[in-house]
Amino acid sequence: MCRPSFNDEGLSVFSIAADAVHIDPRELAARLGADAEGAAAVLLEQQMGELRKAAVCRAVCRVVPVATEGPHCTLGGLLAPVSQTLARSLSGCRRAYLFAATLGLGVDRLIARQGALSAAGQFMLDAAASALIEGVCDHVQAGLPAVTAARCSPGYGDF
Repeated sequence: MCRPSFNDEGLSVFSIAADAVHIDPRELAARLGADAEGAAAVLLEQQMGELRKAAVCRAVCRVVPVATEGPHCTLGGLLAPVSQTLARSLSGCRRAYLFAATLGLGVDRLIARQGALSAAGQFMLDAAASALIEGVCDHVQAGLPAVTAARCSPGYGDF
């Protein structure tokens, strides 16, 4: 697990080894629409190996002050889009961790190359990459001190 160390401005930048990231099988099945079986499971296993080789997992995190008023949230000077989900999640919080994570450009290139070979393979690889980035986010969140609210990401609920 990564343990970010924050500088004086409350910022932490760090890398995570792709092999250290747990991919939740339920997350992967949800992204695929079902569990992979038979030949699909073999293909997925091969693609997961390629995905982990191509991934350069990085994240940046900052501690910011939080202000909520109704469905409005301000996060360190950034006015978030109106979101009941975000406002409810941050209600009563004085600070929040904002973080962004990436698997790197190599994963995008790998998915594009796979698309030239097989639409089904591209779909499976994209689903695996989505599950991997969720695992990266889980990994980052687990390393943050004093997290008491659930992670709220753009695209979840009304955010």
